[in-house]
Amino acid sequence: MSKSPQNVEVIKGGGIRGDVDGHRVAVGSRRLLSGIGVALPEELGTYAEQRERVGNTVVFATVDDRLAGILSIADQIRPEAAAAITTLRRKGVKQFYMLTGDNRHTAQLVADQLGIDHVEPELLPQDKVRIVSELKEAGHRVGMIGDGINDAPAIATADVGIAMGAGTDVSIQTADVILMGNRFDQLVHAYSLAKATVRNMLQNTFIAIGTVVLLLTGVLLQQVFMSTGMLVHEVSVLVVILNAIRLVRYRDKSIDRLHPSPTRNPVGRARDKKEERATPQPAK
Repeated sequence: MSKSPQNVEVIKGGGIRGDVDGHRVAVGSRRLLSGIGVALPEELGTYAEQRERVGNTVVFATVDDRLAGILSIADQIRPEAAAAITTLRRKGVKQFYMLTGDNRHTAQLVADQLGIDHVEPELLPQDKVRIVSELKEAGHRVGMIGDGINDAPAIATADVGIAMGAGTDVSIQTADVILMGNRFDQLVHAYSLAKATVRNMLQNTFIAIGTVVLLLTGVLLQQVFMSTGMLVHEVSVLVVILNAIRLVRYRDKSIDRLHPSPTRNPVGRARDKKEERATPQPAK
């Protein structure tokens, strides 16, 4: 029976190491190797770069400060991501940035497949915060979406922080918006719903102010009396309420084009979130 690791240490932006059966074991990126003083042979460095160029993330394993193995890991792109980004761009999102701690080859490959404008690879959490802050200082309104611990500081820094429903607790607690469906196309729904809410508020404001102006004008011209005024006012209140209730059944038709099956409102699905967390997830 294997023993649990002892003296586990997380190396910020690099990896993790600990003692296993009397051996010092470390797993992480190139940054980890340089941090603990392990040299990477030229031929293995070439092999690792070849794996990165085809879209893999390379992870190095060391035992007692000696390179013991190279692991090649590939994440699958969410099938709805490309269509969702295209739809968001059509709806008014001007620029897309990929802020990732992954290597530049894998990041660029993913960005090319998704049509992302700017790629910033091999970033630490503070680097993501710096880039988000620079975009805000340049006058841009920034929305940051992520699901990991490393994304949480940037999510908190952005104008609108968005977390995936199956993400880490710290990213969820930091975010302003949580996509409970854990699908990227739900961001399209959230964006469209936000726009529809603002339009609805403007409509209701116009109805309310217009009714007041109409009643005041009628009173000054002695054309509106108390009973009539009260009736018109109550009708306007009812119209405002009914207009706001329409948002409960709001549905963006572009979501149906992205995902043909019925898409439920991502707001208030705490039960789904608990079920997702109760289901064991395969390790990457």
